[in-house]
Amino acid sequence: AGGGSRRRNTSARGGARGDGGKGNNEANEALNTMLPGKAYKGHVGELVKNTAMRVSDLDQKAVSLLDHLQTRGRAKEACDHLKQNLHGTSRDRIKNWRGYIYTLLRNFDEDAYSALKAEQAAVKAEQTSARRSKRGDNRGDDDDGKDGEEEDGDEKPSEARAKSGEGSPGKSGGAKKDGSPEKEKPKELNQAAAEFVPGKAWPDAGSAGKRAKSPSFDTSAAEFVPGRPWTGFHVPGSPHHPHPSLTPSAPEFVPGQMTWMGAAAQAAAAL
Repeated sequence: AGGGSRRRNTSARGGARGDGGKGNNEANEALNTMLPGKAYKGHVGELVKNTAMRVSDLDQKAVSLLDHLQTRGRAKEACDHLKQNLHGTSRDRIKNWRGYIYTLLRNFDEDAYSALKAEQAAVKAEQTSARRSKRGDNRGDDDDGKDGEEEDGDEKPSEARAKSGEGSPGKSGGAKKDGSPEKEKPKELNQAAAEFVPGKAWPDAGSAGKRAKSPSFDTSAAEFVPGRPWTGFHVPGSPHHPHPSLTPSAPEFVPGQMTWMGAAAQAAAAL
């Protein structure tokens, strides 16, 4: 029984070493993928092995900063700084590992960080200037080609259009280069026209001396009074508006009653 227990314990330790070996292999593969040829790759491997940090916690900004620190001979010191600050820190204690690692590296050597940002800004400005210069050269080549085309011909297109009268305003049949008819000149305004005053009839409604006819009103028409029947239905001498015949003895209409008494009386008289 004692031998069986010893065999089981040995098997358990072997399994643990096997799992650890598998994790180390994965970490090494990640190191070779993310940090190929980096002189500080072994220091990062020791950092991953002894802390909760993973290789994937190094983003491109952190790698660029480590590269710059390596040029100053301080990449190993930076990894030791990370190892010291990450000692005893569990994985679930940090929410943003990439930001945390980059902040630790930036605070390790602020002068190196400032120098790196200055170099990156200079490279970006140089690239922008090169792109602008290239675009300017391309535009210059296009302009040279256009000038050459005009020199090879007998005359410029603008001169040919001027001689033929094409597109010139004021001539009949004038047209633009795309074939659309040329627009006419705007008409001149009459500077001697009477001034328009709101609320008053404009005395110069006609054009070229012709005045518009003003509407005629019947000055003898009866005045309309709200609430009273208008007595001006019939205009003397006008057959178009005859006076309606009203019955003074008709019963009064009372709102709210379903049937008008006058209509009932007329229906009874018809019977």
